[in-house]
This record gives sequence, C-alpha cells and structure tokens, in this order.
Amino acid sequence: MAIAASEIDSIVRLVVERLRADAAEAHNLSRSVEADAVSEVKTLVLNKKLISLEDVLGKLSGVQVIQTPPRAVITPAVKDELRRLGVQLDRSGSFACPRNEDALSIAGVDPSRMLVVVPQRKCDSVRGILKNSVDCVVSETTTESQEASRLAEHCQVSGQRVVWCSERPFAATLACRQPTLRAIQLHQLADLKRALKESMANVIVVDDRQWSSHAIANLTRTWMRDGDSE
Repeated sequence: MAIAASEIDSIVRLVVERLRADAAEAHNLSRSVEADAVSEVKTLVLNKKLISLEDVLGKLSGVQVIQTPPRAVITPAVKDELRRLGVQLDRSGSFACPRNEDALSIAGVDPSRMLVVVPQRKCDSVRGILKNSVDCVVSETTTESQEASRLAEHCQVSGQRVVWCSERPFAATLACRQPTLRAIQLHQLADLKRALKESMANVIVVDDRQWSSHAIANLTRTWMRDGDSE
C-alpha cells in the first residue's frame, strides 16, 4: 500500500522533532555533568596573614585548592606539602580582616599586626588566653636562622610585630640581625617600655624556660595596648 505524501511529511517531521529533543536533552545532561564536576572541587579557605604547617595538617584530605589572601605569607613547609599532595594555591581570595571583640577593646596596635611564635606545647594555651584575637603559630623550622628568615619575610609583607618564645633566646636574637628585623631579648615585663624606647624593636624574644603561657599572653597584650613607646 502506497504511503501518501502528507503521511511521509508527518513522519519526517516527527523524526526531526524527536532528534531535536534528544539533542537538547543530551546538551542539558552534559552541562549538568560539567556543573557537578565544578562543584566537586574541594577548597580549603584560610583567612590568615601567615599560613604555617599546622594550619593545613589534617585538613588536606580531598582538598584540591587552598585559597588565601593575596598577600598571605606561605611558609616553605606548607608549599612543600601542597606540592607533595598536588594541591593548588589560590591567592585571589578577598577577605575582610577578621575582628574579635576582645581585640577591638584594646587600644594601640591592630591585633592583626601581632604574631606570636611559640613551641608546640604552648600554642593552644596561648591562643586560648588571647581568645584567638592574635595569630599564634608553632615554630616549625629546625634552626633559629630559618625561623628568623620566615619572620623577616612576614614582617616585610605585613609590617607585623612578633613575640618569639624560643628555647635558645640568645641564638634567636642573633639570628634576627636582618634588614627588616629589630630584635631584643626581654627578661621581664617591667623592662618592656624602656627596651622598646631604646631599640624600636619589632621582634621581642623571650626564654621558653622562664616565660609561661600566661606571661607570653600578658606581654602580647601589653605591647598591643601601649603601641610604640614614646
């Protein structure tokens, strides 16, 4: 039986419409898969001026990108860890400077400009006493000269002040003989004002054996409150 021309036209039209519908569905599915792939990129956001190894340890499982402020200082140990794990570093993050109510109540130095470097065993306690209003990091380098180089890079970028609690304070003070660092060793809090007036230091080194976590926190608060010595 012959098929009428009108029936052939109808069949062709139906086939074309079906092909168009299938093509549109495939395109939408492809876009959905691409969107899912983008959404699966796991990013770790670190809004800090100094990114040390302890900030990333235990947090990089499945992470593909770490996002930081553009001028954040990334320590060599962190860079090595990112390279080892194939994690990309993104410095394009735009962050508001973190503020803390306790820090805001302290007149003088902006808390974001203060950095405390301590041995591992004291880090959590100092952070707790300061209520996380100041960056507190663990000394992660093997020598005083390496630590001083890290601090020099940080101070040059952010103009930061540093309280460095060292197990070898004399060696630490000597290691700070770099263009961007002016270091003094402080033996007691009562000497702070005079020492700052005489030296205009931006790094204060204290002996880990003589300064408790509370004493270190108190020194940091006092320096923040008083600012530059007149």
